[in-house]
Amino acid sequence: MRGRPTYAIKQGYEIQIDDTGYRPEPKFSGFPEELNNPYHLTGAIYPAYFSSTPPFKVPRFDIKAVTGDSTGSPAQTLRSRPPGQWNEFVITAQGNTFRVELNGKVVNEATDHNKAYVEGLIGLQNHFNGYRVQFRNLRLKKL
Repeated sequence: MRGRPTYAIKQGYEIQIDDTGYRPEPKFSGFPEELNNPYHLTGAIYPAYFSSTPPFKVPRFDIKAVTGDSTGSPAQTLRSRPPGQWNEFVITAQGNTFRVELNGKVVNEATDHNKAYVEGLIGLQNHFNGYRVQFRNLRLKKL
């Protein structure tokens, strides 16, 4: 998509790290701000919502979903620690299949049936201005 602005959603998957669902601009995704929404729990593969068909391929974790439906995979349980405490992630990506472990428990297993991103980048979430997100002991292992 050269010549156009790029967004992470056009280039890769995002694993959620914030349980609150806070966004300074809720219209960004069209998803309501609410606590304990499974698409906002830490470990969810964050959904993208579109009011019309986007000009790029999007993930489809629910094989029955159609364009405009959720493009994410919700976390199955709340496993994050309170703010100020470290969380431990183990994220495994093999092709279009993902497994997310959070603090020793599996919280998400999902397959992107659209195979939206066959290769790409690894990025770390910076969240919003005024919020601090820290990472430590990052390791990558090619399987």
